[in-house]
Amino acid sequence: MGRKRRILQDQYPYHVTVRGHNKDPFPLPIDLLWSCISDQLLFCSYAFKIEIHSFVLMTNHFHMIVRTPNANLSKFMEYFMRNLSRDIERESHTINQKFGGRYFSTVIDNNQYYSSAYKYVYRNPIEAGLSDKVENYPYSTILFPIGFTKCLFPIFDTHYESVNDIERQLAWLNEQMSVYETHELSKLCLHSASKGASHL
Repeated sequence: MGRKRRILQDQYPYHVTVRGHNKDPFPLPIDLLWSCISDQLLFCSYAFKIEIHSFVLMTNHFHMIVRTPNANLSKFMEYFMRNLSRDIERESHTINQKFGGRYFSTVIDNNQYYSSAYKYVYRNPIEAGLSDKVENYPYSTILFPIGFTKCLFPIFDTHYESVNDIERQLAWLNEQMSVYETHELSKLCLHSASKGASHL
């Protein structure tokens, strides 16, 4: 059976997931990989006019919420993954496959899905036992808008307009996802997939 039709649109963000080959850890220290990813996303932000809302790097995969005003997700991801793979090869002195096939993407076409996906992405390190709080995980863009570290590439996150917003948002992100939030995320992801979300 062929792959589903690609959804290329400019209105809604995508939730994008990329995994390492065979779900193995990436063959590069995570701090060095984060640097390579940051350099590539800095270039792609301007070259492809993408808007990155969130990005979290794990040991064997990463999550990203990104909007493509020019409806060019495929071109952006093709360039990003090809050049990131090249960077990993150069730094790790390996030539094996780096990613577990194509990336997976779903269109986030409503506010509830966005809220659930946003929380899910940033809570990945907590759920994996790598951090006790979202703001304590160093390979996450949550640190950019709240001023915990400098922005390495542009982030389009409008959740924070005051100190109170930051405190309220972090408290929400650090709460375990409710049964309702988990259910909604699963339901909405399946709904998006049924409309044509795909491994692209």
